Amino acid sequence: PKGVVITRGCVGSFIRWMVAEQRLEPAAECFLNQVVYSFDVSVMDLYLSLTTGGTHLSLTRDDIADFKRLFSVLAESTVTVWVSTPSFARLCLAEPRFDRRMLPAVRRFLLAGETLAPEIARQLLARFPGAEVWNMYGPTEATVVTTSVQVTADLLAQHAVLPIGYPKPGTAVFVAAEARLEALADGQRGEIVIAGDNVSPGY
Repeated sequence: PKGVVITRGCVGSFIRWMVAEQRLEPAAECFLNQVVYSFDVSVMDLYLSLTTGGTHLSLTRDDIADFKRLFSVLAESTVTVWVSTPSFARLCLAEPRFDRRMLPAVRRFLLAGETLAPEIARQLLARFPGAEVWNMYGPTEATVVTTSVQVTADLLAQHAVLPIGYPKPGTAVFVAAEARLEALADGQRGEIVIAGDNVSPGY
């Protein structure tokens, strides 16, 4: 792991995008924190709860290590915004009781940090009717996440592999040849290049 310097401007750009896109309500949200604070995904729940005046529910290692304790904590919570890796969501889906009855207030699942398998999204949509599922992508160097897409039944029907979505306003994302920063034609393989006000200094 390496440290990445993220500026106040980068974080501000990220927060403004997320608050607008996710239609976060001031002083009304409860954000789940599942990852350790050294992992960039934690910026999503921590800073969004602080800037919206929301509640922040941070799961401990002991909570996650003990299934009975974990689901007891979740059932007693008022989580409205679930922020986690897809693998943690998969772990929770192994529990048959993990559904709308356990988390009646949850309105959206923001999944980042790993590839989101279609089956995880499909199960979340089935178990939490009315809740939104979002696939979010981005490297640490571009302030947590850079692209997002709401996963719907139609999107799942169209794609065997879920798309990473659309870039945040003020950001360009394109595929380039490895040796030069020129955009390639659709369908060609290359490296993802991100440019915008969310890219940290030095990259």
